[in-house]
Order: sequence, then C-alpha cells, then structure tokens
Amino acid sequence: MTLEQLAARLAGGFITGIDPEALRDAIQASVTDSDLGELDNIKALPGFVSAAADTLHKAWRAGVDLSARAGEDPRLAAIAALEDAVIGRLPTRCCGPAISSRVQPSASLMPLPCSGASTSSVTPNSRPAGANCCSCWPTR
Repeated sequence: MTLEQLAARLAGGFITGIDPEALRDAIQASVTDSDLGELDNIKALPGFVSAAADTLHKAWRAGVDLSARAGEDPRLAAIAALEDAVIGRLPTRCCGPAISSRVQPSASLMPLPCSGASTSSVTPNSRPAGANCCSCWPTR
C-alpha cells in the first residue's frame, strides 16, 4: 500500500486519489468550455489531454499550489485555470491534491508504528500524511 492509498483509507475509506482515467476525462470535458489563457491555442492539438494530465499530476505530487502561483507567470495562470476547471469535474470520491490534509483526524485515532521510514521516496504532498500516521516519521 502506498502512502497515498493509506491517506485515502484514513481520510474516510470511500475517498480515493485521482484516477488517471478520471483525470483525463475531466480534462477533456474542461477543455471545450474553459478559458485557458495561454493554453487556448494548443488545447485542441492531439496529445494535449495527456500532457495536461501529466502536468497536473506532477504539480500535485510535488505539492505546488498552482492557484497561489498563478500571478507569477501567464502559463502558471493557465494551468491554474485548468486545475480549477478539472477539479470541479472530478468524481466526488476523488479527493485530489488535498488528500493528505484530511488524514490527521483519523490518524490520531490509530497511530501506526513504522521502522526505517525515509522521506526520500515519498512525494512532498504526502509527507504530512506520513508525519500524521507514523510516530517515528523523520522530520528532516
């Protein structure tokens, strides 16, 4: 079980991470009626949905807050607009990039022992879930 799956389980059991197919479907639906700024010129090109899905997935796993950084660059603003449109179209069971933040209440009921834990292979957005779940989670 990955840390993301553990976070989903502790966040309610019926909540899941974002399924890649659901993400692609939400992007496909969002592209037709959303103003994506700088990305409007390329949103109809083949491969855009896959590239957008990869970009959003990487940003979420890295813990990048796209809406907070939208003012820094027109491309970031376009990706943040895409993220807003996509999140509204995801199935309700998908918790999205904020799944780790919903773990704390459940994890405090059942702290998990862990040995040899390392944050090197854990994505930045999942590290808070690890810290909430494991009493011996490395802090550096």
